[in-house]
Amino acid sequence: MADKMGDNDLERVDSFQYPAAHLGHLNEIQQRRLDEFKELAAKKGYYTPAGQNGAKVPSHDDATMLYVYWKACCPDPRGSVNIWHSR
Repeated sequence: MADKMGDNDLERVDSFQYPAAHLGHLNEIQQRRLDEFKELAAKKGYYTPAGQNGAKVPSHDDATMLYVYWKACCPDPRGSVNIWHSR
């Protein structure tokens, strides 16, 4: 069939629809900011990563950390940590 697409005809398209910006569907910048947010939260004592202080699992899973980060409505990880602490 001439209308059938081959595997090589597919290309990635940036999308702002679900599941964009959800866990497992973050772009590089979003993932970097989430990682920075987790590091800052750990330094302030609001989050304990797995393997730190004898913890076998993190104090919060990645979905919760992403939710808290987005809920703060602050694109800056430092600002998000401060907002999280002030609530």
